[in-house]
Amino acid sequence: MQHTARAMRDSLFCVVPAGDTLTSRRLFDALAAGCVPLILRPSAWQLTQHLPFPHTIRWESIAVFMVASRLSGVEGLTAALLALWREASSSAGRATFERMRQLGSAAFAQSLAIERNSSGVANGILSELRARGARRARRARAIRFEASRPLWHRRCRGNFSGWAP
Repeated sequence: MQHTARAMRDSLFCVVPAGDTLTSRRLFDALAAGCVPLILRPSAWQLTQHLPFPHTIRWESIAVFMVASRLSGVEGLTAALLALWREASSSAGRATFERMRQLGSAAFAQSLAIERNSSGVANGILSELRARGARRARRARAIRFEASRPLWHRRCRGNFSGWAP
């Protein structure tokens, strides 16, 4: 166990394949260890769906995402990993990934480390609920606005060549 934790702390990237759920413990382990999560998912819609606190944590700034279906088997995955490693080996790439490590560690400490910062987790939950409520309120206003428009205007929908029955 200590060997695994040390290896993760010394790594720049930690691979996070899907487990029994799309958000597996490996994601939290990677962030806690301070390495950049390399999130592998079978399809594109699973990349940002199901990640915790999407309104609180900017996942694209702390993780690298790869879609397995876009890679051509093991060879494609190997080529993608080599390209990522080459980018990380450059001075500009190294600075970028170091910044991702710092932001990931901060996001973990602030919003995900329930044992160390339970109020941060609670604040993250409340922030997500506020964001969802605001999104629902915007949708409700849009629906009320659409319903308040005259029927002829709703049917036209931007068709300026004439009324569309």
